Amino acid sequence: MSVKHDLQLGKALVPSKREALFVVSILLAALALYGAMNVARSQFAQGEYMIARISVDGTVVEEIDLQAVTETYTQEIRTEHGYNLLEISPGAIAVIQADCPDQVCVHQGRLETTGAPIACVPHGLSIVLISNKEGGLDGTTQ
Repeated sequence: MSVKHDLQLGKALVPSKREALFVVSILLAALALYGAMNVARSQFAQGEYMIARISVDGTVVEEIDLQAVTETYTQEIRTEHGYNLLEISPGAIAVIQADCPDQVCVHQGRLETTGAPIACVPHGLSIVLISNKEGGLDGTTQ
């Protein structure tokens, strides 16, 4: 009843210091979260990426940004097990030659999307694509 009476007289309800501090802290937390989300969004909005991760015997030996490749080139991966000749082109990678007996890695063709990796089991070579393209799997989710 006194609240009604205070409102009728035109007196404003003043929050306590504790309530004011709580409201200010919530507003600051929301502002910080908004800022963090904008920073993260701007970092991811820089464009799509497609990384070819090349591993030998489970150890990453190189990562190539296929979106940054402008001209097709070849690269040899030589290990104690043998060699694989890679063809790196804009947005794709392939094993085009190898001295392994089964040649499965060569017959797998060009890797242009995430999903199944290129693997040369006799040489311990694997190539996976990691991408931020929507709907694509990355090396962790395969």
